Amino acid sequence: MPGPVFREGETVSLRAIEPSDHAYLATQANRRDVRRMTNGQEPWSHDGKEAFLDDDDVVGFLLSRDGERVGFCWLFFREEVHGRAAIGYWVDPDARREGVATAAVSLLKAYAVDELRLRKLHARVFEGNDASASVLESNGFENVGRLHEHYLVDGAYLDARLYEWLSPARSE
Repeated sequence: MPGPVFREGETVSLRAIEPSDHAYLATQANRRDVRRMTNGQEPWSHDGKEAFLDDDDVVGFLLSRDGERVGFCWLFFREEVHGRAAIGYWVDPDARREGVATAAVSLLKAYAVDELRLRKLHARVFEGNDASASVLESNGFENVGRLHEHYLVDGAYLDARLYEWLSPARSE
């Protein structure tokens, strides 16, 4: 059973992660399709996922829809002094292309601005992951550049597209 709702949207909720969720998160993070697009080069164990979530620079949420787990999103590389963080997310295969990631990123943006007082979010999207690029663009992120041959995935170097979003509420 997913933890308590932290932020709720119309279709998706960000929930607190409970110890009972760690096995689910590790299982999903080890999926080849997830690892391929999230730079997961090493296997996640239950303890490894717990250590990741305990990192002071990481804030992670379980994604849920109708009370069921459907994915994970997180803020990382938080630099509060600069008001920025990176975001990451993945969605279960059965819930993809249904707006889950788009809704989750919207909720994550609101949390980052309203509660963490961040003014800028950024993300990297592996070449070929057009669905993720669409999620970011739907949430107002702009493609601001490219890192050439930046990630080694399945024996080949992939480019990464850089995206950023600046809060309209930021101080000028």
